[in-house]
Amino acid sequence: MKTPVLSVMAQCPLWVKSGHRWPAQSLAHGDPRSHDTAVLWRGLRALTTGQKMPDLIDTKLQKLGNQLSGRLSMPGDDRYVAATAIWAKPSGAMPRAVVHCRTVQDVQSAIRAVRDCDLPLSVRGGGHDWAGRALCDGIVIDLSGMNSVVIDPAAHTARISGGSRASDVVEVADPLGLAPVTGSVGTVGVAGLTLGGGYGPLNGRFGLALDNLLAAEVVLADGRVALARDDSESELFWALRGGGGNFGVVTTMYHRLHDVRMSAPGFLYIHLRRPRLFWSAAPRLKLSCLMS
Repeated sequence: MKTPVLSVMAQCPLWVKSGHRWPAQSLAHGDPRSHDTAVLWRGLRALTTGQKMPDLIDTKLQKLGNQLSGRLSMPGDDRYVAATAIWAKPSGAMPRAVVHCRTVQDVQSAIRAVRDCDLPLSVRGGGHDWAGRALCDGIVIDLSGMNSVVIDPAAHTARISGGSRASDVVEVADPLGLAPVTGSVGTVGVAGLTLGGGYGPLNGRFGLALDNLLAAEVVLADGRVALARDDSESELFWALRGGGGNFGVVTTMYHRLHDVRMSAPGFLYIHLRRPRLFWSAAPRLKLSCLMS
């Protein structure tokens, strides 16, 4: 005996949009003119024929993948394997999918899909976080494809995309005699390093990487894009500089650069019997060090 249509509709509330009614004729014939009607009809047909009803999350991910033209990878894909191969060996459940973003609009689309499905979200920049927080068991926004760096030599500033690594910035800034405040490992993502404080060899002279953040473009949880700086979205700008986390996805940063023509790491020993010789030369050395 076939299951009556009304009974099937009662069993599959996920396929019925709140506050929306489909014409009885459309339901009876599976009118393809409406995407929602088509989704509902597939659910009805799955229940009446004994087939497995499509999962809401899988449906959303398929739609997102079509929207992003192949920039969504799933377990088993080569791009998925590369994106989840982070510095700290992953432990626990792996992501359902990775969104390989190229634009701010890609990030907005990923955030909307995650919100609709009520899934966890994480952001992968350089993938060098010691705690492995670039991955989660939901959706990962991979920013590694957004790695452009634009230098303004006159203003001593850099516009750094969210997936840029320290080596990307240094490669462009160094020929100009400029240097960003970064860590000591080139593969570290600049955004993650900065939002976490940003310790490195230039801290003694120029402060933390976070102290040199001038502005940040952030995609918020509702999909809006905000430019946070001292005179605009100042509370968000304050929050990004040590106020915690989960405020949004930083897609672009503006950093202050510094005139550093030459740097040489190492140890400096001061002869206790001739300290004046050292202190007379110190202003010319422009040391960035921890004194003990």
